[in-house]
Amino acid sequence: MKQQHYKTAIILSMLGLISIALLLWQALGMQRHLRITPDQGYRVEVADDREIGGGSVVKRIDTPGKWHFSCELAAKYEWPFCELAVFVGTPQQGLDLSRFDTVEVKALYRGPGSHQMRIFVRDFDPAYADPAKNETWKVQGAFVVPPADGKPVRIGLDSFPVASWWISSFKIPPEKAKPSFDNVPLIQFGSSTLMEPGHHEVIVDYIEFQGKWLSRAEVLLIIATLWVLGLSVLFLGRLRRVEREKQEINEAASRDPLTGARNRAGVINELNALLDNGLRLAGKSMGVIFADIDHFKRINDAHGHATGDEVLKLFANELQRGIRNSDYLVRWGGEEFVVFLPLADLEQSTWVANKLHRLLHEAQWPAGLAVTASFGVALSGDEPLNDTIARADAALYRAKHGGRDRVEIDMPPATE
Repeated sequence: MKQQHYKTAIILSMLGLISIALLLWQALGMQRHLRITPDQGYRVEVADDREIGGGSVVKRIDTPGKWHFSCELAAKYEWPFCELAVFVGTPQQGLDLSRFDTVEVKALYRGPGSHQMRIFVRDFDPAYADPAKNETWKVQGAFVVPPADGKPVRIGLDSFPVASWWISSFKIPPEKAKPSFDNVPLIQFGSSTLMEPGHHEVIVDYIEFQGKWLSRAEVLLIIATLWVLGLSVLFLGRLRRVEREKQEINEAASRDPLTGARNRAGVINELNALLDNGLRLAGKSMGVIFADIDHFKRINDAHGHATGDEVLKLFANELQRGIRNSDYLVRWGGEEFVVFLPLADLEQSTWVANKLHRLLHEAQWPAGLAVTASFGVALSGDEPLNDTIARADAALYRAKHGGRDRVEIDMPPATE
């Protein structure tokens, strides 16, 4: 019992340690990164407001390892803009950014005003967008102000709401108007509504998406699953132990404590069921051998009950040694034992009885005794098992009155 408590404590401790380790790993590690840089060869385009009546002029500047564009922002149009677009995929196969939660951008801004710029992460869904018209792709944007010292700036991906003007312009249903990042073919860097007219330059080193390989919810689910599995193992183990203990108790109750043979009360119902529901239905029989130690009372009287007990134990051991594992050795009472031989005919049963008779002669008995036994053999017929046992007992009686130390056979009753 102490050993089992120790095992339970070990399992629970391991589950606790694994849980803590997973939570710490999720909080402090488990990082995944997707960095997009100019050197990766993505197609780049620039655009301004001239196509819709504005006067702003954008120009891409070829700078190694940078996305670099200038913008002469003019107030001719109500919402003047310049932008640089990076095509990181196709509408059919964009980037899946849904597992990330943070965006890091390293950029430099030159120009008048607040230095605020806008980043768009465009998602494509064929339910509402046309692959040939990127203006129909979902517009999700956030404002950033790059630090003057060029250090990266980080913002949450949840800071990229869907543009209300895009929802209104393309009559997007509410269920499709929520942010989505599972198929992103386009990322844009552009001017913001706070840009003042004049000359502006934006230089971008990279944009990086950051997140966890597993979310906290997923880690908690894994931990819960591990605990359920661990506790289930403990529970099933406990059930098996209870069942095993129950079987051991039943086994102990069905066996003679001195000889280890089955006892009469613990086996008779099992044998009746075996005979009635198995052997007879298959047209098979069961051999019954009744064995009784000759002059056992004299052994007890002359050598004491301790020696008598040793004789009984050795007698049972010799009988058990001479039969199959599928056979039954039953202590019937006192010095009487009965052997039941499933699937045996009369000839085989008689052969086993003679074998047991010989083994007893070869055994080394306590106190130099010469112990013998008498045997009665019978074969089951159509009668109840108790009748077969009674016929084996009658054969034993004849062996006793015929001089003992011998085997007698009783034939089964004739069937009509």
